[in-house]
Amino acid sequence: DTAVFLRLLTTHVLGRSVQHHENIESTQELVKENASTFADGSLVVADVQTKGKGRGGNSWTSPAGCLMFTFVCSVGQGAQLPFLQYLVSLALVKGIRGMQKGMAELPVAMKWPNDIYVHGRESQTQKIGGILCQSEYVDGKFRVVTGVGINVANDEPSTCINQLIRQYSPEAAEVSREGVLAAFCNEFEPMLATFEELGFDPFRASYHAHWMHSRQAVTVKSDGVEEEVDICGLAKNGYLQAVSRKGDLLELHPDGNSLDFFK
Repeated sequence: DTAVFLRLLTTHVLGRSVQHHENIESTQELVKENASTFADGSLVVADVQTKGKGRGGNSWTSPAGCLMFTFVCSVGQGAQLPFLQYLVSLALVKGIRGMQKGMAELPVAMKWPNDIYVHGRESQTQKIGGILCQSEYVDGKFRVVTGVGINVANDEPSTCINQLIRQYSPEAAEVSREGVLAAFCNEFEPMLATFEELGFDPFRASYHAHWMHSRQAVTVKSDGVEEEVDICGLAKNGYLQAVSRKGDLLELHPDGNSLDFFK
């Protein structure tokens, strides 16, 4: 319901121009193929996607009850582009956790580099969302088309935000897709302004507080040799930083679409 979403919105630009589709192949492809018609802050949201896109060209399952949207923004410095997906992830997690009393402790966290997971002692680790950022250089800036998918109200194929509310915060009301979308936009717009001025450093501590990797032990392979290392944060270039058992600092890069954090 576009009217409900707009009533919840407190942004100046992001989401003020919104296009809603009941059924579409891909919000991401629609915006990319009609780039000239979508200004910064424009947003396209769909009830159902039939050909949703994920990172690395993977398909994205989009069942009813999921929030699926694409928005447009610009970034001035190319060196900051790798961090934009982290900013989007952080805004999404903070927006969800801040929607109402009782949701702050929901076990929703970021999995590097661009996924949203349920990560708690009482439930299995499961993916419930993802982010895809695609950019092109236009008129002196990088124009970024960002697609977001998050399971709000469908218990299948894994779990959803409302199921987590029932499990962890039964006193809280279940949330709507309109509410989650507005919460994200309201969180992200001021973060983007700070990001443009100061880069990602002001968000680094918050990012680490909302991800699932702090002090996580992972196994990496180099030249056929496996070694266990501990993740200690993001490197300055946006890759993962880890420390070996010998105390050496390492950078971890994803192999294909992801590192196997659960090996």
